Amino acid sequence: MPKRTFINLPEAKRSDFIRQSMLEFSLHDYDTASISSIVKELGIAKGSVYQYFENKKDLWLYLRQQAEQERLLFLKDVYRSSFDDFYGYFAAIQYRHIAFAKENPVLARFLYRATLLESSTELTFEIRAWKKQQIQFFEKLVEAEKLIGSLDAALRTKSVALFLQSVSFTLREYLVELPAQSQVQAEKEEKKSVFSRLTGAFASKDTPSDPYEEAETLISELLLMVKKALKTNP
Repeated sequence: MPKRTFINLPEAKRSDFIRQSMLEFSLHDYDTASISSIVKELGIAKGSVYQYFENKKDLWLYLRQQAEQERLLFLKDVYRSSFDDFYGYFAAIQYRHIAFAKENPVLARFLYRATLLESSTELTFEIRAWKKQQIQFFEKLVEAEKLIGSLDAALRTKSVALFLQSVSFTLREYLVELPAQSQVQAEKEEKKSVFSRLTGAFASKDTPSDPYEEAETLISELLLMVKKALKTNP
């Protein structure tokens, strides 16, 4: 966790440091992420980092905590009691993850990498504990739904929890690629002639121009698959 030196920094400097550090760890795995790159971009001495945090791992854990807190803010007012069934609730959670990823693409990429791509032995214990916590969330969710009859009591809790987790991870993977896809598309548009752009403006609009709208369609399709796979009562 941060030292007093970091906490006492002016808010603007603290925010800049967090932003640049988050970007570095979102683009690289833990072992190849570079403290030198972070301080170079910020124009500060490398030793400053160790006045702020004990070591690289301490910084990474702090960033993960900050990113997770930001994501939870998007979920804090999604209550099960607001929905008639489990599927509406589950879909609402996924829609909020879209909103989070759209507003915080770097944080979304960092959390995705931390959860599914990170393989550093230095973080083995923390990552295992984090994944265990995530699957436990889904297990508790499934058990609660089975108790109220929204999910078939005959379903095996562990299997359903793993299935729901995999669906959520599929969406996360899709979302973290969107900023890069959007950038490539923007570059292609810049290279088009004026005539090509005008022609495109009158082309079929079947595909949403906003890739995050496509993500919402993806949720609907995934949800249909979840319903069929679980074969629950309506």
